[in-house]
Amino acid sequence: MSWEAFLALGTLDNKNSKEDFSMTVLALKLSAYANGVSKLHSDVSRDMWKGLYPGIPEDEIPIDDVVNGVHSKTWMSPHLYNLFLRYGGPSMINDLADFSIWNTVKKIPDDELWAMREQNRRIMIEYMRKKLKQQLKSKGLHAAEYGDINKVLNPKTFTIGFARRFATYKRGDLIFRDLERLKKIFCNEDYKVQMIIAGKAHPADQAGKDIIKRIIEISNLPEFRGKIVFIENYDLDIASYLVQGVDVWLNNPLRPLEACGTSGMKAAINGGLNLSVLDGWWDEAYNPDVGWAIGERFTYDDREKQDDIESDIIYGVLEKDVLPLFYTRDSDDVPLEWVKMMKQAIIELGTGFNSHRMLRDYVEQYYVPAEKSFSELQQNNFAAARELTEWGKKIVDHWEKVKITKVTSEGDAFINKGHSFHIEATIKLGDIQPENILVECYYGHLDNQEKFSKTKTIRMEKVGDDKDKAIFRASIPCDKGGRYGYTVRVLPGHPQLAINTLPGLIKWYQ
Repeated sequence: MSWEAFLALGTLDNKNSKEDFSMTVLALKLSAYANGVSKLHSDVSRDMWKGLYPGIPEDEIPIDDVVNGVHSKTWMSPHLYNLFLRYGGPSMINDLADFSIWNTVKKIPDDELWAMREQNRRIMIEYMRKKLKQQLKSKGLHAAEYGDINKVLNPKTFTIGFARRFATYKRGDLIFRDLERLKKIFCNEDYKVQMIIAGKAHPADQAGKDIIKRIIEISNLPEFRGKIVFIENYDLDIASYLVQGVDVWLNNPLRPLEACGTSGMKAAINGGLNLSVLDGWWDEAYNPDVGWAIGERFTYDDREKQDDIESDIIYGVLEKDVLPLFYTRDSDDVPLEWVKMMKQAIIELGTGFNSHRMLRDYVEQYYVPAEKSFSELQQNNFAAARELTEWGKKIVDHWEKVKITKVTSEGDAFINKGHSFHIEATIKLGDIQPENILVECYYGHLDNQEKFSKTKTIRMEKVGDDKDKAIFRASIPCDKGGRYGYTVRVLPGHPQLAINTLPGLIKWYQ
């Protein structure tokens, strides 16, 4: 391979020698499979890299998704795990890959589950007080200069957790945008609130460090002192106590910049409820039974306006939904509706967002098919691989000569439900054999604006020849009545191809 040919593998435009070499483009061109780490991440990625796949509809760009998951046994509180053991049996130890085990939480009595939450919050606060003492000591300060450390945070008070890398798009100070509004929330004696914040900024990220500085300054204001605490030197140990002990996990990145995020999953399997922007994993995980959403699935042009709107939503959700639900108790001081929501979050989010499920998806969707393909290609001294390579060269060399010359249909413009119509296409293939291509009819029901409401494809079969052209035909089933639109396209077709939508190799009927 020449140096120029190699560089072309890392560029969108092979003929542009000044284009920067991209590792992502190289990976997409040389990989049989590609995926994002959430459905929204895959949507964003397909939009980002659509220039690599000219002519291919964006929803067909071959970047699928496997949403991340967290290792449940690592992050689950030992107290909750013991409850699962007691009500699910000793086999629980080896059964985290059996997703039905998450339903065990239904068997745990509400008062016992709530007692576990209270215990975890108390343990977390005791730990955070120790960390705060260490912070003060490292700065040459005494605990007395801060106040009585044992009065910092209250083990019985509703606790918000926010901990992550302080990149600016994660908006670590969004909740502090309107301090007067926040003071009313934190100074409400009926619905007491406290917040623990932790995280680091990249050493070169001055803006991220400035956010941390502002949060620390706010936490030292009289109205928030002892109620808002910033814990330095964030690490796995601090993270573990936080996700096991907080009542609500706050996450407010700029949508759609969060690829997935996993901290909220860790809180969820411990019964912590998520209050988050519909970004990353939460965009597909959210429903009103397991947590709260900050805003809708909007993309704003005005960052300032967006911050104003979404900070206001945070305050409103806390005041009207979260805090009343948390502090509405029965005669035994158990918030029954809150516990009900906890249980539903553990069941749904524990089942869908754990690393066992993630690994299963990778194995079934990618690793096993890739291993099978490799096994077939390497037989007989890689004979099949060599044949596929030669086939690919021929397709590329002769692709310009492929042309769809005519498309006709049999049937009315309006199709009754359950009926079908027939499509016929005449295609000039040049030196490419019919068995080396895939001819498809791309069709769908049309809305009142003459746009596809949803599209499907169906393979067309070769039914004859017309001199130097091949004739293909398909029958289109119509699952509902109405008007249908269609066109025909040609793609490379080979049994060893993992995907047929190869960069630059698609022809549409004009």
